[in-house]
Amino acid sequence: MDSYDILTKETILAALRRLDELLREQGVMGEICIFGGAAMVLAFDARESTRDVDAVFVPKDKVLDCARQVSKEFDIDEDWMNNGVKGFISDKAEVTHEGMPVFENLRIMRPTVTRRTFADSLRNVKQQDDFDYALANFLDRFKKDPDLDMVKEEPPILREILNDNGLTDSFAAAAAAHLCQLHDLPFPDWVNKPSRRMKDPWFAAKSHNLRMVLLQESPAAFRVRNLFVSANALHRA
Repeated sequence: MDSYDILTKETILAALRRLDELLREQGVMGEICIFGGAAMVLAFDARESTRDVDAVFVPKDKVLDCARQVSKEFDIDEDWMNNGVKGFISDKAEVTHEGMPVFENLRIMRPTVTRRTFADSLRNVKQQDDFDYALANFLDRFKKDPDLDMVKEEPPILREILNDNGLTDSFAAAAAAHLCQLHDLPFPDWVNKPSRRMKDPWFAAKSHNLRMVLLQESPAAFRVRNLFVSANALHRA
């Protein structure tokens, strides 16, 4: 899926390091909880880059002022870090420092997913980064406690929200079906709905040679939904 990602892991870490220095110079302790794509980049190495750093932070004005100074020094967008997380935050969310960088005057956190089911995990998806993050967290939870109840309820249809021609809806069904197959669980009815299958083939690679590889190794649950991905597309360490 094409994107306009501009912030690599190295850039984000350097920007946060400088932000920490600026806060330290002012004698300010800051806290940031990072969401979405940036959390995927920092904590999971599941993405190489992201468009921006969606976060909530305190003290808000001090952190924003320092973040704007960082943007000038690094020649990146002024809103490289912003608090436009909106509906992604749940009032039941818990946070963790796991996988996040450690600084002197800047405490970095990310949310953990407290929702149990796949459907609940996807209810607040507003953009592709949200889906990637929710899926990664769900896979971690399912790995620890594989249970049909976790995928039995149908997740929300995201075609109109993400404007992706049903790619995410099909991927969600393929992921759920693949997990059930791996753990000898019956498929929930929703994974076989026509709305959960791509009309045209979609490949997780652009080059002809790589597409030929994906044609051969894509798991059955993905192939039957016209999705061609790597054999370890859902692998979690």
